[in-house]
Amino acid sequence: MTADSCGKAIIVGEHAVIYGAEAVAMPLKNLRMKIKLQTSKQARNLILLGQKPLPEHVLGIIQDAFKVLAVEPFPVQIEGSSKLLVGSGLGSSAALSTVILKSLAKILEIDLKPQRLAEFARILESRFHGNSSGLDTSVVAYEQVIQFKNGISQPISIKPPKGFKSWTFVLIDSQTRSSTFAMVNQAAPFFTCKKAGKARIEQFSQLAKQVKTGLQEGNDLSVSSALNIASIYLAEAGLVSSLMKDMMSKITKMGVPACKLTGAGGGGCLLALLSPNSVPQQLEKLEACFGKSRVFSIEI
Repeated sequence: MTADSCGKAIIVGEHAVIYGAEAVAMPLKNLRMKIKLQTSKQARNLILLGQKPLPEHVLGIIQDAFKVLAVEPFPVQIEGSSKLLVGSGLGSSAALSTVILKSLAKILEIDLKPQRLAEFARILESRFHGNSSGLDTSVVAYEQVIQFKNGISQPISIKPPKGFKSWTFVLIDSQTRSSTFAMVNQAAPFFTCKKAGKARIEQFSQLAKQVKTGLQEGNDLSVSSALNIASIYLAEAGLVSSLMKDMMSKITKMGVPACKLTGAGGGGCLLALLSPNSVPQQLEKLEACFGKSRVFSIEI
């Protein structure tokens, strides 16, 4: 049985969402993970992604899937491919959790609505990152831009900037990777300190609301402003590496109005919002600077 799922990019709210802040994230519909799942004659499960077997501890995700679906487990073999960069903040673990559930549900003829799919996938994803907020799996399950807070997802209606057909974001791969678990620990004092923690969480919620309103009204200046402020806070939390700071400086000098990390930080990808009236020119500059293979254009 075949199935696929998309990646995700957090527009604003990474880390803060763990502590109850609002967040806004978008699906990466052109960056997908595809798998073919079939019952196996072997006594053990197997996952091959890009013809490479996944680590033994990841195979437990299949057993977790059977548990949440409340069905008797049977051995399966999964073969798949993915356009998602692993460990780059683009939701590869959420995509894998979601696509396994989708394929098993097809075989078992179980109807999984997005809300339930997101809920079950969050349980599976905890095998990778501990207690997940549920943001990543919600975006991947709904495949819509969403506002998220405390486990509740709300799809956002998008209006492009006046005179244009869409919003254009760009992901730029830093080609460095970091542990999500380590980055969560790195950021924790920034959000949990008694004096400033609550205020910082509220600041991220306000930025998420600003992004939501900006996307709904087609106000690119408002969205750009929120992204740049969030970038400053994330740097203060110690999540922006020196390499990423250098990349962001170069991107800003190109006239790109907003740029920040997306995901756990410490490496992975940067997310930039391009000027609606200069998309081709700014995209060309980014590709010339970092290489076409590291630059991914995303329209919503």
